[in-house]
Amino acid sequence: MKAERRLRILFGIVLTVQTLTALSGIVLLERMTPAIGRILSENVQSVRAVEVMLAAIASRDDDRGETFRSALAAARGNVTEESEVPELERIEARLADALGGDFGAQDEVVDALATLGVINRKAMEAADVEAQRLDVAGRWALAFLALLGFAMSFIATRRARRDILLPLAELASVARARLSGDSLRRCSPMPGDDLEDVATVLNELLDGESRRVRAPEPAASPTPPMLALLDLLPRPTLLVDAEGGLVAASRSALDVMDTRGEEALRRVREEGLDAPLLGDTGWRIVEV
Repeated sequence: MKAERRLRILFGIVLTVQTLTALSGIVLLERMTPAIGRILSENVQSVRAVEVMLAAIASRDDDRGETFRSALAAARGNVTEESEVPELERIEARLADALGGDFGAQDEVVDALATLGVINRKAMEAADVEAQRLDVAGRWALAFLALLGFAMSFIATRRARRDILLPLAELASVARARLSGDSLRRCSPMPGDDLEDVATVLNELLDGESRRVRAPEPAASPTPPMLALLDLLPRPTLLVDAEGGLVAASRSALDVMDTRGEEALRRVREEGLDAPLLGDTGWRIVEV
């Protein structure tokens, strides 16, 4: 059915938007986690190695050379920026002299270590800026997808109400009106071929039943004098059989039968069958 297909498409779009929202949140977290992890796992280690080397240069312990070289190896194995390489080479070139007490070499090593610290701090700041940029972009993307999902849900609900729920409610209302005795109520044009087909069939059934009520086939034909007698009566009058079926109607009752014939016959069957019989015909004269 086309209505079912429309509903599937609308709710499929809503589900797709909601899925995209969830996936966007996952992608955002997956991109932010490496950026933050890089700060912690790479640059922080380099900064720690620089601090250890500075402490070793300032120390007078006998094992300061071993401590310095261990930290230098760690910094060499954790190079994250190309600009770190020249500074590490400067340190290695002047390390022996610096540890031997050469003040000029010590100053040069300290200067190189300070430069390494600056390089790693700038890298950390850049990584932090990138993480913040991803965070802001992700927030706006999630907000946009959430609004889109809300809009699509609203549209889907309105479409479902307009194309499915309201037409079904009208079909039910027409059927209830018919059960209540209203034989003139009909379905209006409806959206979609499937619901339009249902409305058309229901209208045709109601039209056919109304035609049968207006033009019943009498079991026998009343005589012309009897018809003339009906026309002389002051109120709209029907001639009915023992079961309440219509045999004839006065001229003044024709309009009543055209507009609410079924309701009139129903009232006759419920209230008018106590009228006296006309001889042995089995007919009764009932006012409507």
